[in-house]
Amino acid sequence: CYRAYNRRKNYDQALAICQADGGTLAMPRDIATNDFLIELKNAANRNAFFFFGLDRKNGSWNYVDGGGLRYTDWGEREPSNHGGNEECADYFPATKNVVILRNKWNDERCSRLVGFIC
Repeated sequence: CYRAYNRRKNYDQALAICQADGGTLAMPRDIATNDFLIELKNAANRNAFFFFGLDRKNGSWNYVDGGGLRYTDWGEREPSNHGGNEECADYFPATKNVVILRNKWNDERCSRLVGFIC
């Protein structure tokens, strides 16, 4: 099952909370799962960023279970690695001022405090 947490945590804290509940961060591997996770996070908070289980801590983008990235839904010009330290993925808010980025994937600092989906 899935759950969106409208609690601000960094990526590692979010992963630990998911694991403590017997799960892991959600992994949108296809469009149907991605669409479902978007609905879930928007029901929790349409105005917030939400981490999901994708990072490039080992140099390339992989899911937290080590699975490779086949399906993507990056926002335009993402992943950008802005500032040179954006190693984790989150969803843009549904209310993002740039309409084409709404609910799209964004690369983010793993230390940023945002919501998350298990």
